[in-house]
Amino acid sequence: MTTDSKGKVERWFQTVKTSFYPEAKRSGLGSLAELNEFFWEWLERVYQTKVHSQTEMTPLARWEQGAAHVRYPEPAKFVDLFLWEEKRRVDKAGCIHLSGNAYPVAEHLVGREVVIRFDPFDLSRVRLYENGHFAQVLEPQTLVSQTFRKATPKARKDETPLASSQGYRDRLTESFRRRARQISSQVRGKNGAGLSQPEFLAIVQEYLGGRLLTASEGRTIEDFYLRQAPFPEALVRAALVAAVEAKGTSLHVRYYLSSIQAARLEGGGAL
Repeated sequence: MTTDSKGKVERWFQTVKTSFYPEAKRSGLGSLAELNEFFWEWLERVYQTKVHSQTEMTPLARWEQGAAHVRYPEPAKFVDLFLWEEKRRVDKAGCIHLSGNAYPVAEHLVGREVVIRFDPFDLSRVRLYENGHFAQVLEPQTLVSQTFRKATPKARKDETPLASSQGYRDRLTESFRRRARQISSQVRGKNGAGLSQPEFLAIVQEYLGGRLLTASEGRTIEDFYLRQAPFPEALVRAALVAAVEAKGTSLHVRYYLSSIQAARLEGGGAL
C-alpha cells in the first residue's frame, strides 16, 4: 500500500469515526440489522454524495470512474492480514506457549525465536513463520485455552440514547426501507423484464462458477442492486459472459458488477 493510499484509507476511517459513529452509539441501536440499515443509508445518502474538495467529485462518482481498472488481490492473500502476531522462543522441549497452550514445533527451532500469527478467538491452530516466511500450521498438545487473553473484550459502557441521534437514525433507516420497497415494487419494469434481487444474485453466482461469496461481496451485491436496479436479464448475462471471458471468475465481485453497469450505460441505461 502506498503512502498516498494509506492516507486515504485513514481519512475514511476518521470520517466514519467522527461523522457516523457518534450518532450510531447514541441512537439506541438494538441489533446488527438496525446498524446495517443505518450505516448503508448514511454511506449512500451522506458520505457518497458529499463532493470532495480536492477531486471535486463525490466518492461514488470517483470510484465508478475508475472501477473497471481496479486490481484486486487474490482472496488467499488475505489469510494473514487480520491475524494477531506474537514472538515466542522455542523451549528445550521443542514447544512454544500461547495462553497456556503448548505447541510442538520442529526440532531445529529449539532455542530460537519465532513469529506466530493466529486468530485470537480460535487458538486450535496457529501459523508459524521462520525468517519472515510461513513454515507450518501448529496445533496444541492439549487445547487449554480457546481464546487469547488479550482478546477478552473490555466491559462496555452503554451510552444513553439521544433523541436527536435516534431521530437521525430513524430518518435514514426509513429512507433505506422506502427505497428497498420502491425497488421491490418497480424492479420488474413495465414488461416484467427486470430481475428480482434473489434472481440477480443467483445469476452472478452462476457465472462465477457457483463460488461461495464472502460476506463483504454479498453486501456489495445488495448495495449495488438497491442503487442500480432494475436490470434486464439478457443484459446481465451478456455482461457477465464478457467479464468472465476477459478476467476469469476469481476477481472480487465489484469487477463483475462494474461490467454490468458499463453494459447498461452503453445500452442507454433503460430497460
